Amino acid sequence: MDDLYFENELKEIVRKLIIRDLEAKVSNWKEMFKADFVSSTTESVYQDFEDILFEYFAEKYGENKSADMLKEFKSKLTDKNFLARYKDCIFSQEELEYIYLVELTKTWRGNHKFEIGRKHAIVDILLRKIIMEEFGEDSIEVFIDIMKNRIPHTSRYMSTINHYMQLFSEHPYGEDNNKELEDAIEESTTYFFNQRINCGGYALRIDQCIFPTYQSNINESISTILERFPFVRLLGNTKLQEDEYLVIYRAPEGKNTGHHFIRVDSDGMVREKDGNGEPRIFNGWNESLKDAKETLFAVKKEHKMFDYDYITNYDDIKGLDFEGSFEQAIRNRQNSFSYHNQKYFLKKTSQEDIVVINEAGDIVADGLQVNNEFTVEVREDEREYVDNISRCAKPVIINGKLINISQYRDESRKKSEDSLQISIE
Repeated sequence: MDDLYFENELKEIVRKLIIRDLEAKVSNWKEMFKADFVSSTTESVYQDFEDILFEYFAEKYGENKSADMLKEFKSKLTDKNFLARYKDCIFSQEELEYIYLVELTKTWRGNHKFEIGRKHAIVDILLRKIIMEEFGEDSIEVFIDIMKNRIPHTSRYMSTINHYMQLFSEHPYGEDNNKELEDAIEESTTYFFNQRINCGGYALRIDQCIFPTYQSNINESISTILERFPFVRLLGNTKLQEDEYLVIYRAPEGKNTGHHFIRVDSDGMVREKDGNGEPRIFNGWNESLKDAKETLFAVKKEHKMFDYDYITNYDDIKGLDFEGSFEQAIRNRQNSFSYHNQKYFLKKTSQEDIVVINEAGDIVADGLQVNNEFTVEVREDEREYVDNISRCAKPVIINGKLINISQYRDESRKKSEDSLQISIE
């Protein structure tokens, strides 16, 4: 699998969702006409064009009839009329691109506002169709002449003049709409991609943000990751397998302390994503993490990357530390439990004390009973073994590259393959 497969695939998913959302918004005419369509949108499109129409009617029918003609024309700009036209309208590709562009950029007539959207573009298109039907294509030259020579080119009118000069031109919705729309979709895709995943989602290649330290200490955080994502394991004193890649995780002790994940790709380059920022080559730990505890994860290259449920309450999925795992085993009357990818067994001594032993039979912790409640105390020289965190070589990263990556990989298979090739030769 390509190192950048996950982010490229996620960006494509986000891009398709953006386009699908735009298509749905344009096709949903019931939602479009739910409230105040003419008063809130058509008026803003139509404003100041009345003065242009007045001049047009005055030239054709005389000034004394202009007011009545304006009133009659405006009577056609009703919700009912627009709705009928909208339902029957088959938009051209150029028109659709204009609608999508205005909706996506929230920009119209050079103004950028939250309330600007597809309605403004649709009213532009429908109003242009009405004008062409009412006055014919020959009227366009007259309208252009009026705007050029009879309407004052003051700040009040310039926005309207420029807008309608564009609407009456050969390219009524812009010459570069397709490119502008592609650029806007790309910008939106990047924005929503960056909002969708944080450093953890990026490093583990999971389509969600991960906040394991939110209500947990460091050991509980690691347990949370291991329990929630079965394709992740602690590297401990083992080696990376061919189907795994390395993730380095740092978090200070305590709850709500912050954290950071970085990812080591197959070429040894270390990549990171800081919160909702852009992915980048790793450029060093920030001050709060320089002396934080470091954990190395081995992550399966092939795993479920998408369609995860959004987590709203991390208390519901919080993993346990060693002490909590022991206490849970006692409550559930179990004689074994797993913690940080290692299995442990509860045994009674001849003095009826409870001890915790590993798979090799070594005692790593002693059970304690106080007022009928059990707790556990890890033996001082076994804490590093139990946590299974710092039992491998320390990563050495220079200029964004893990230069000692070979220390983490299982080279035995490669060596055997090399030997086989030599023997064949």
